[in-house]
Amino acid sequence: MPVAIRTPTAPGGIKSYYRAKIEAAELTINQKTQNLRRLEAQRNALNARGKLICFWYWMRALWKFVVRLLREELQLLHEPGSYVGEVVKVMGKNKVLVKVQPEGKYSTSSAQAINVRAGR
Repeated sequence: MPVAIRTPTAPGGIKSYYRAKIEAAELTINQKTQNLRRLEAQRNALNARGKLICFWYWMRALWKFVVRLLREELQLLHEPGSYVGEVVKVMGKNKVLVKVQPEGKYSTSSAQAINVRAGR
């Protein structure tokens, strides 16, 4: 029966040359892949930080807008309101004496569209 005999090869043969080249290429691929993953993680972290910074700028602008609206509303609330009064006496064509409850009586001019003699 024939037996397969392996012939010894020299340690510096072509197989070992290509095996070393393949291992070097695999090592380079692994290093480049790890570097790519590191850079992707760094990019994601920077994007998240950029979005966070953008979010805070947006929130600050929104806060300033809300504060400005509240200040304007407060200013409007501090302005005196309208007085409701009763015409006591017609003093002329467009002058009337108006009685306002807590303050007293005022002489004011009336608009021409208002008919002050209608109630009398």
